[in-house]
Amino acid sequence: MPPRTLVATSAPASSTIGIDEVASSNRLWQWCPRLIHRAVVDSTNSYLFRLLRNDPAIETWTTVVADHQSAGRGRYTRSWVDTPQTALLFSTVVRAATEQLGWVSLLAGIAMARVLRVHKASVKWPNDVIVDGKKVAGILTEHISHENDEHTVVLGVGLNIGTVPAQVGLNAGAIKVQQSTQTRDHLLTAFLSTYRSLLDQADLDTNPVPTTWVEEYTELLIGLGQETTIHLASGETITATVHGIDHDGALIVRHGDAPLTITCGDVALASPDNASTAGGECARERKDGTHDEA
Repeated sequence: MPPRTLVATSAPASSTIGIDEVASSNRLWQWCPRLIHRAVVDSTNSYLFRLLRNDPAIETWTTVVADHQSAGRGRYTRSWVDTPQTALLFSTVVRAATEQLGWVSLLAGIAMARVLRVHKASVKWPNDVIVDGKKVAGILTEHISHENDEHTVVLGVGLNIGTVPAQVGLNAGAIKVQQSTQTRDHLLTAFLSTYRSLLDQADLDTNPVPTTWVEEYTELLIGLGQETTIHLASGETITATVHGIDHDGALIVRHGDAPLTITCGDVALASPDNASTAGGECARERKDGTHDEA
């Protein structure tokens, strides 16, 4: 009997995939203690938030994956559109220290860029993964709660595979499936294992934000040293030169003759002439880069 596919097949709406059902070749159980698959949800972030509301002690790395989102969400008030049963759509529970909150989303960018290394992926601060100048993946982090210095965050990821949804703009793209190791199952497993290995580099007592995180993100950062358009949380739009990120994960730019640190905003994909970020509110975004869930 062939190994059971975890994501690519349509499972009943009530299915929960457990350790005993995970194909040994995928080893997903090593990175995900509980995987819940739904054919259709409103959004995987919303679904996981509801689980956490009912059980705040839900295990870290509990993951919800769906074949389609009927009301997928991006940052602020934006929507995330997918082509059913082609995109990788999932959310997972992450717990991080206060000093690491600004990195929950950025580490997801690093992890996905590593997974998509064959596609020469890069990142656009703070939450996009870029291949061939197109956004192929988006990341949404939502802060749920905290107790002492431990914060619970829902990390959501959408990755277009093979198909670009018809309703999206010209800057959207999709990765081409070049080999069997790039199915949704393998990509999910690779992402979770890579993300957790990145977190394992930190020592909460002595080194909660390793320098290697800053260095790797900077190496992957698109537009470094280039002038671009940035939409600030205040509603102001500026033109600035991207210089990198700081230890907290904030974007460092030079605006005129002055350095500027940006903790909340949108960076255009390329040059000032190609500013294509959607509008939206920033009132719910925390300084650390995550969104507070109401």
